[in-house]
Amino acid sequence: MPPQGSDGALLPRQPPAEWARGSIQEVAWAINANHGGGYSYRLCKLGANGSGVSEACFQQNVLRFAGAHQWLQYDNHTYQYDRQVTLPRFEIPLVLVTEGTHPAGSEWARVGVPSCRLCDQSICGPGTLPNMSDAFVPGYWMGNDTYYGGEEWFQEEVCSQHCAGHNLTACPPGMTQFAEPLPSISGYSGLWTRQGMPYSLVDRVVVPSELEAGEYLLSWRWDCEHTHQIWQNCADVRLT
Repeated sequence: MPPQGSDGALLPRQPPAEWARGSIQEVAWAINANHGGGYSYRLCKLGANGSGVSEACFQQNVLRFAGAHQWLQYDNHTYQYDRQVTLPRFEIPLVLVTEGTHPAGSEWARVGVPSCRLCDQSICGPGTLPNMSDAFVPGYWMGNDTYYGGEEWFQEEVCSQHCAGHNLTACPPGMTQFAEPLPSISGYSGLWTRQGMPYSLVDRVVVPSELEAGEYLLSWRWDCEHTHQIWQNCADVRLT
């Protein structure tokens, strides 16, 4: 794994998924720690040798979601004693935000699973921005892992995770950020933070027909609500 702070655009390219222009394609991501908020998928056309990747480029092609629903896809490695269980997909409503988005006119999807509301997160502090040059080792929490952000920011994170239901398998009745889309579909991290939820959130997105054919980078961007965090990932795509 590259060290923290590495530029993901410099990673070796992988065999691309092929998407036809004007088609509807399936995408998915999984929740490890449910910070709430919303996410979007974007495309950026690559220049020679993979050049030209930037946030501005991605913002020119924010993909629209298709339909009014998304799905929970459970892990196919779910075991009950010695038997592997394959579960069907479960449909939940897709909640989109189109007003006040950036760039104007784009849309993002609300994280469809609510975290818990055991307490009001405003009690945790004003929302301290992390200082990424300040490293510390909170040995009392998760061994001797080194964390960045500063002690004050870290303590606000611990408080926020407590309010959101850290390590609860599901939220207590009536104590969710918003109504559960299905019974017991809520929580912050599942049973263990490093395991996360046992399912992925599956969406369908529309590939613009007016885009040129060629090599692209697909960006998944998650703007969190509970914390000052933006999570991103990318994938290689070829439009045909």
